[in-house]
Amino acid sequence: MDTYNKSFTFDRSKDWSKPITSVRFLAAVYIIAFHWIRLMPIRELSGFGFRFAAALGGVGFFYFLSGFVLAWVYLRPSQPIDKRRFFVARFARVYPVFLLTLVADLPWFFASHVATLGYQAALAKTGSTFAASLLLLQAWYSGFWGMDTPNWSLSAEAFFYVLFPFLGVWIWSLRSKWTWVSIFLVYIGGQTLVVLVLAAAIAHHASSLGLESLLYLPPLHVSTFILGILMARLQVSSIERYGTGPLAPWAIYSALGAGLAICFGVAHFTSDKFDNSMQGSILLRDGSMAPLFCVIVWALSSGSTVVSRLLSVKWLVFLGNCSFGLYLIHLPILHVLGPAMQPLLWGRSHSEFWLFYILLFLLYLALCIPVSIASFYWVETPARRWISVRFNARRSESLEAGFPVGASAESKIVQGLKA
Repeated sequence: MDTYNKSFTFDRSKDWSKPITSVRFLAAVYIIAFHWIRLMPIRELSGFGFRFAAALGGVGFFYFLSGFVLAWVYLRPSQPIDKRRFFVARFARVYPVFLLTLVADLPWFFASHVATLGYQAALAKTGSTFAASLLLLQAWYSGFWGMDTPNWSLSAEAFFYVLFPFLGVWIWSLRSKWTWVSIFLVYIGGQTLVVLVLAAAIAHHASSLGLESLLYLPPLHVSTFILGILMARLQVSSIERYGTGPLAPWAIYSALGAGLAICFGVAHFTSDKFDNSMQGSILLRDGSMAPLFCVIVWALSSGSTVVSRLLSVKWLVFLGNCSFGLYLIHLPILHVLGPAMQPLLWGRSHSEFWLFYILLFLLYLALCIPVSIASFYWVETPARRWISVRFNARRSESLEAGFPVGASAESKIVQGLKA
C-alpha cells in the first residue's frame, strides 16, 4: 500500500549528518596518506600510490559527497535557489583557506623551479601559476598545476557550483522513477565521455602530460557530482514517501560492507601495469567508482547502526568540521618537512625503515591536524562570517555547506553539514 502522506515533513538536521561529516575527515586522511606514499621514498611500495588512490577513486568520493550534501541543504520542491546568496556562501566557505594555503606553498613552488628554469623563468612560472590558481583555472590546463596541488579539486568544484543552481533545481523536480533512470543515464553517459575523450587523446598521440590532464579536467568529473545530487533526491523522496523509520541493520551493514569490499577489491586485484598506467588511472579515478559511493553514502545515512554511532562521536565530527583546511594545508607542510624527514629513512634495514616510516607519518599527521583546527577557528570561520555580513548573505547559507563535506554547529537548518 502507498503510505505517502502529502502533509508529511521531516527534519533535515537528523543525526545521519554526523557519520557523513566524520567520513570527510577519514577521506582527507586517506588523501594525506596517498600524498605521503607518493612523495616520500618508499622502496617496498614503488608503484603502490596509484593503487592506493584507486581504492576510493581519488577525490571522486569528495565530489559525490559535495553534490549529495549541497542538494540536501539547498534544494526544495518548486523553489529556486537564490543564486547570489548561494555563490557568496560558496566563496565564503572555500576561498579564504584556499588563498591561505596557496600563499603558503608559493615559496616552495618558486624554489623547486629555480634549479631547472633559472631565476627569471621560475619567477614568471610562479607568477602565472599563482594568477591562474587565484582564478580557479588550475584543473583546466596542465600548465597551471603544481602549487598546492590538492586545490585542483576546487577548480572543478567551482565549475560544479556554477551548474548547481540550474541543474540541481531541475533534478529536484524529477519523480522517483525518473531519478533512477537518470542515475543510470548519468553514470553511463559520464563514463562514455571519459572513454571517448581518452580514446581521442591516445589517437592524437597525446603526451603523458596531456593524458595526465584528463585526471583533473572538470567535465570528466561532473557526472559524479550529479550522481550525488540524484542520490540525495532518492533519499529525500524515500523519507517523504515512507517515513523515517530505521531500516534493518543487516541491510545497511551488507550495503556498506559490499561497497567498501568492492572499492578495495578493485585496487587490490587490478594489475600493477593497469593501475600505474595513465590510462588505467583515468578509467579508475574519473567517476567509475561512483555507484559504490552511492552504496556507501546510502548506508551511512540510512539508519542508526554501530558504524554510524562510532562515526558520530563528538571528537570525530569535530575533526570533520576542520578537514577542509586539513585537505588543503597538508601538502605545503609536507613540502617543508619532507626534505628534513627523508634523510632519516636512508640506509636503514627493512624493519627499521618501516618503523621510522610509520612514526614519521604519524608525526606529520599530528602536526597537520592542529594546523587545520587553527585554520578552522582563526581563518575559515571568521572569514565566512565577515564575508556573509559584508555581502548580506544569510548566515545559515554561508556556514553550512562547503567542499568536500563537513559540519557546522552554527547552522540550525542542517546541523552538522558543510558540502
